[in-house]
This record gives sequence, structure tokens and C-alpha cells, in this order.
Amino acid sequence: MEKTLIIDGRPVRFKCAGSTPVIYKSQFGREFFVETIEVNKQLVLYAGLQTEEIDKFPLHDLQKIDFDVFYRMIWTLAKTADKGIPDPLLWLDSFEDFPILDTILELAELITAALTSKKNSKMKIPLNQ
Repeated sequence: MEKTLIIDGRPVRFKCAGSTPVIYKSQFGREFFVETIEVNKQLVLYAGLQTEEIDKFPLHDLQKIDFDVFYRMIWTLAKTADKGIPDPLLWLDSFEDFPILDTILELAELITAALTSKKNSKMKIPLNQ
């Protein structure tokens, strides 16, 4: 699954594929699926939050958001789509503005796709003969 967003006036491709968990673990030393579940929990909690309302949102609720995992997830999806992008800090520094909440909400479908199957069929496991 792939998606292109305009960030800081330029198109940025994002992709979720079979290599995504390996890229994530290799770069960050963390389990992709564990963090994907955490991101999904946070997205459910904060899906209605709009950037312009952030000043009205209680600070103690904002402190519950792990922005680092959002940045890691976003970078990994971009790296999966474009192997040529640099390490996370260099890549993020290439943007003057990076709307983290808007971006993670736009990518929610890609993140959720990593946890679900497009097919409703059950995996068949061969039995020992």
C-alpha cells in the first residue's frame, strides 16, 4: 500500500510493505508491530485532535502522546517507499515545517494495513505426516 502526501510544499511517498518491519527494527532496534499497535492506540485516542485546537487540548493529555514513535513510524514508511532518503534526523531536518499530527493521521490507513490482512482466508498450516 502506498500514499503520497505534500509536506512542506513537496511530495513525499510513503509505503507499507513486507520490508517495513525489517527496516524499522534495523534502524531503531524496536519491534515494528509492537510500536504499530501503540501508534494505533494513540491514533484512536487522538483522531479528533486538529492542530489548530492543540492549544485547547489539556496538557496532561498531550503528554500521553509519544511523538518519537510517530516520527519513527513516518520515517520508516517514507524509507520503505524511497530507499534513498537519509537517516531520520537528516531527513526531518530537510523540512522547514513538518506537521506531525496531520501527517500521522493521514498515514493511519497505512499503519493499520500493517496489522491486517486483505484476505479473509485462514492460513493453512501443513500437518506433520
